[in-house]
Amino acid sequence: MNRFLYFCSILVLLFFVAGSYLFPNDMIMWFASIAGIDNVIRGGLIVVLLLLMLMPPPRSIMFRVLLGMVSVALVGWSFVTFYAEQLRVLDAIAYVLLSVVFSLAALEITYDSDAPRRATANPQPQLTSL
Repeated sequence: MNRFLYFCSILVLLFFVAGSYLFPNDMIMWFASIAGIDNVIRGGLIVVLLLLMLMPPPRSIMFRVLLGMVSVALVGWSFVTFYAEQLRVLDAIAYVLLSVVFSLAALEITYDSDAPRRATANPQPQLTSL
């Protein structure tokens, strides 16, 4: 599921990059920025997403902390610049989406399929009060 989120996020960012170069005057690009610096930011985010796709799931704790900091900084920056009318609406939505994806990757939520079986095989004694 995580790879699907990474792949879809990469597709959204690539669409914005291609749209800024190929059809900058189209109606959909009225709601996304076509400036060069925004394409640099999108390229950097694509690199981070590709790193997440290529690295196996037990990632180092420092990478996860850095990813969490990038997530918080990205959502804060997108809210502040959108409120100041420096960021367009589709870019703001895409950056908030990416911050959610980065925070999920930083938390590294995994499901242990053997946990229900272990819980029923070795039940813990229940403490009762008198």
